[in-house]
Amino acid sequence: NHDPILALDGGENGVAPYEIIFSQIKNVLKPAGRAFLEIGQGQCGYIQGIAEKYRIRILNIYPDYAGIPRVVEISCGDK
Repeated sequence: NHDPILALDGGENGVAPYEIIFSQIKNVLKPAGRAFLEIGQGQCGYIQGIAEKYRIRILNIYPDYAGIPRVVEISCGDK
């Protein structure tokens, strides 16, 4: 009746799943394709670092109604 720990544990900063996603997204996303990922409060800086590491472009960061960065729009392409 409970989620497995793997589903709940994002590592020390809560961004370990994003490391996996960003390392593999070029295999599934077309060059001009975009993906939208929800992020947690305080994770934006970590996500930007991971994106830079894997050469993923962050096109936009959308805040929630409280003004907290909540969704990142990413692309693997140059445009």
